[in-house]
Amino acid sequence: MRESVAPKSIQGLRKVDQSIFVESKQVEEDGKLTEEALYLAAQIEKKRLAEDKRYMGNESMKSKDYNDAIEHYTKSLELFPDEAATYSNRAMAYLQKK
Repeated sequence: MRESVAPKSIQGLRKVDQSIFVESKQVEEDGKLTEEALYLAAQIEKKRLAEDKRYMGNESMKSKDYNDAIEHYTKSLELFPDEAATYSNRAMAYLQKK
């Protein structure tokens, strides 16, 4: 497992995130992110990855590949366990599988 999914400097961020961190003064003079910003950037990236996995699970559900959907939803929950909809989606995949 990777130590951090977040970039170390402002250049590694997506454009939308760059403006957020610059406006909140979370960027040091050399372009590196502060400790707090590194943590926040990692959390943002983990949530994005979890959303991608949930979307892939949704696509698997549409194609009635329930085992694949369960795998994607489980990976999504490992990344971001606070998303209630993902638990619900995974439960539906288990029900459809039977």
